[in-house]
Amino acid sequence: MPADSWLAFGAADFGASAKSLVGVFAGFAGGQAQLEQQLRGATGLDLNRDLLSWVGDVAFFVKGDSKQSIGGGVLIQSKNPAASRRALTKLSALVARTDRTTAVSAANLGSARGYRLKSKDAPRGIFMVQSGNRVALTYGASAATSALNGKNGLAEAPAFTDAAGKLGDAYSPSLYVAVAPILRLAESFGASGADYDKAKPYLAILDYVIAGSAQADGKAASRTRVGFRHP
Repeated sequence: MPADSWLAFGAADFGASAKSLVGVFAGFAGGQAQLEQQLRGATGLDLNRDLLSWVGDVAFFVKGDSKQSIGGGVLIQSKNPAASRRALTKLSALVARTDRTTAVSAANLGSARGYRLKSKDAPRGIFMVQSGNRVALTYGASAATSALNGKNGLAEAPAFTDAAGKLGDAYSPSLYVAVAPILRLAESFGASGADYDKAKPYLAILDYVIAGSAQADGKAASRTRVGFRHP
């Protein structure tokens, strides 16, 4: 994920987990077969083949601390690059067919290829691009480029590595939140007033929140750490 991400959340083998959830909730739609048929009829997409079968590990991220720089999205490990490329094509075609207010065009970002969706609500564009076995769905080209770059990412950012170290060597981080950029972003969107002024001193002393998990002797353990800024 990009080194300047202030929110990062990862989920291993997300596609398999999503399949399980679909199975649980499909009963409310008359069964999984009925749900898949309804989706296929409405969108032309096959739930398993087009949307879930190729999804591996997933990482969500948000970056930027102003209205001008805000960006983010999801980075997906594709277990079947050919299937994920077809999925991006089908999804972009669906948007072009059903939403006349959104312009769909080809997108080429370095080695990544895919599509750009642009509307008045997303002036910098929603990018759906793939490079090798990595798929990025992001708001803004810079978010997609930095997510797919694979170099100088969040794992090498000093603030993140310091926070991750507080979890312990055996723990793999799954959630990271840096507080200062969130406050700057809120203020760029006009956060102010008596209530905000009262809350800000308490929020400003927070540096980060990080959570992770570890496996030992067949048992899973989780741990959360909160960092505070020194005055």
